[in-house]
Amino acid sequence: MDIKGIKEKIEAGDIEGAKSMIEKRSDRINQPNQWKETCLMCVCYERNPVLIDLLIDAGADLGMTDLHGSTALHYAVTG
Repeated sequence: MDIKGIKEKIEAGDIEGAKSMIEKRSDRINQPNQWKETCLMCVCYERNPVLIDLLIDAGADLGMTDLHGSTALHYAVTG
């Protein structure tokens, strides 16, 4: 998922454009990186509430864990 592109849309105030980008790739919303971090974990760490809401609305799994057993909530708290 192109999180950088989605963030750019949000920063430009184009929430609908960001939603559209997420919806087009919703099949990959929970795909982890090499550390088993999901997009949701990364944006929770950055504390981006708009993007967090968009990802959750699109079906991001709140219960997924990374290599250390941390969830998106852990990332939000420790970010």
